[in-house]
Amino acid sequence: FDGREIEYWFELTDIVGNSVESRHIQLIVDVTSPVILNNPSSFWSQDNKYIYFDILIDEKNFYRASYSYYDGEKIRERRICSRLIDNRCSKKVIFKSGSYALDVMIVDKAGNSISKRIEFEVV
Repeated sequence: FDGREIEYWFELTDIVGNSVESRHIQLIVDVTSPVILNNPSSFWSQDNKYIYFDILIDEKNFYRASYSYYDGEKIRERRICSRLIDNRCSKKVIFKSGSYALDVMIVDKAGNSISKRIEFEVV
């Protein structure tokens, strides 16, 4: 049913036989994960302490792109973008000195996701 519209509803009946039906809801089924169109090694670049994200994403129901990393105390998550412009998610981020392993995650509104790990060092 991926990409097709379905309709669903619920009908509840108690032990005495009284029943009630919920309203009918129509939605489009989405079980396809987002796709990163550019090469995973080329959707980001580094210039000293700056990381430039430029991710081309194929996803009709895009929700957000984010990255997470462990800072030595806890896992931190930061949003890259929550809207695509011409299928593109772009952002410039500054990092302090250190070694980083970021998990970049793309999520759609249905909860389907894809993630890629990138590693770099800032001196």
